[in-house]
Amino acid sequence: MDPFSPNCRIPLPSLIPQAYYDSANFIRRRNERERVRVRKVNKGFEKLRKHLPLTRSQQEKRLSKVETLRLAITYIKQLEKILSQ
Repeated sequence: MDPFSPNCRIPLPSLIPQAYYDSANFIRRRNERERVRVRKVNKGFEKLRKHLPLTRSQQEKRLSKVETLRLAITYIKQLEKILSQ
């Protein structure tokens, strides 16, 4: 008999019933975990912005995450250039 045939497959036991994943409590907890994760990411970006030398116009407007990362990359490259001199 072929060990890869469908007849030889052993179904994995479902430890948690599907209904649990669809329950309001599970969804509420999952959403809360995501909100906490997003808050942590946003705090990380706030900390990063505080360490960047920003122009007055950059300080006055809220920088996007992409803008923040681009400025951080530019700043790091400038620091590396200074260190290599």
